[in-house]
Amino acid sequence: MTEKNITIVVTVYNKAAYIEDCLISILHQTNEKFEMIVVDDGSEDNSLQICKNIQSVYKNFTVFSQEHAGAWAARNLGIEKCSTDYLLFVDGDDILTPETVEKLNNIALFDKDLTVFGINYVLPGGKKVCSVDHKLECFNDREQIQKNLLRLWESGLMYSVCNKLLSMDIIRKNNIRFRNKDFGEDLTFVCEYTRYCNNILMLDECFYDYMQHNCNSLSKMYRNNMFEIRTTEHHELMNYFQNMDCIQQDTSEFLAKRFVERIVGCIENEISGDCNKKMRYKFSQVRKIISCQEVQQQIRTAKLSSRKMKVLVWFMRYRLSLSTFICGLSISAVKKFMPGFFVVLKMHR
Repeated sequence: MTEKNITIVVTVYNKAAYIEDCLISILHQTNEKFEMIVVDDGSEDNSLQICKNIQSVYKNFTVFSQEHAGAWAARNLGIEKCSTDYLLFVDGDDILTPETVEKLNNIALFDKDLTVFGINYVLPGGKKVCSVDHKLECFNDREQIQKNLLRLWESGLMYSVCNKLLSMDIIRKNNIRFRNKDFGEDLTFVCEYTRYCNNILMLDECFYDYMQHNCNSLSKMYRNNMFEIRTTEHHELMNYFQNMDCIQQDTSEFLAKRFVERIVGCIENEISGDCNKKMRYKFSQVRKIISCQEVQQQIRTAKLSSRKMKVLVWFMRYRLSLSTFICGLSISAVKKFMPGFFVVLKMHR
């Protein structure tokens, strides 16, 4: 191992407009005790050249490039190249706050299996629209983790790998890698990783700025199989909670609520302007989704808190396809023309 505790792995694919800000935010940390690895996933723009230009000036990070294979493969390459005790992932269009490494290095001295910190949602231009964080809390054994697992996932901080300090010892011993998926690979990785954690530290600070760029990121693209992806993901989470011995009434209600919220996203995905299908096709897809028996079952199990969600789900529950379709159009318009407001609505659904 090196004298440095943390390796930061930055993955890049066609991020020429943002990668410089990302790398500079890391290189200008208040503490320099870290290594940085940049993995370019076969960018078709000049992202790789920008990385190399910055490297020629700073010289204290390594750049690797591969043929385009997906974020999962780029992150796995970063894991293979990591030589420190801890690992932190950053997407190439996001920002780390200046004191991130300094504070995480101090925490690393306490040898935690997993450290989770908060996320800022930031619009282009730097306006922070909301933050997702957690009170300072440590779960020191498996029993405490199992007892509080549902609350951890309800916080909204467990889904991404980019707001977590990960132990390379756990990753190496259990051969944990990202699966060959072009969507949802974070969730699968986190589920597998946390099965081996004996302690988890939740921080009450936000270190990661998740930039809400209006770009063709994987999370914003139209997908013709989004409903299948979300259904598979729902089953994966059900199996995860069962394997963690954490299935109870509250868990079922949480999973149902989460699934229904993602189904609303599936409806927006089908109606989105990024989908070039005819209106008749889009309407038929919405009708197919809300007629699904599993969707109807989860709607009846979910306990929704947002009034807006209750109205939309009421339309879905009674299979009112036209009303659901119109609501989906409204959501798609808000997402496109008022991204800041959309993020706030999403955080309070």
